[in-house]
Amino acid sequence: MNEGICTYVGYRALPIFPVEDERDYRMMENNDDVRAKFAETNEVLSKYGKISAEELQKLSWDNGVVNRAYYVTGAHICKEIDEKKGREALIDVYSKGPISIFKLYNTIADDTLKISLPI
Repeated sequence: MNEGICTYVGYRALPIFPVEDERDYRMMENNDDVRAKFAETNEVLSKYGKISAEELQKLSWDNGVVNRAYYVTGAHICKEIDEKKGREALIDVYSKGPISIFKLYNTIADDTLKISLPI
């Protein structure tokens, strides 16, 4: 979620500090890209406890960082909570940690864009 909140803050600042051709922001504007990044994030989460730590770390790096899934997924989650529940709810749930963020987000998310909780 750290990547997501940082990406969301930058995304929200675009009217003040425009960034040309920032791929994470472009992906956030495209529903197909957002769905693809959620699928990549959920793939990583679905492997928790099912593959070795080394394999999980590589999958996490490849999907989450290299393919930008954590950045786009996390930013979308922040955007949805901020818009639907308010900034105070976003701040509050962030202080409680990733599982709390995912749980709150899943209560307001479109069924095709939910996070699969590993625990």
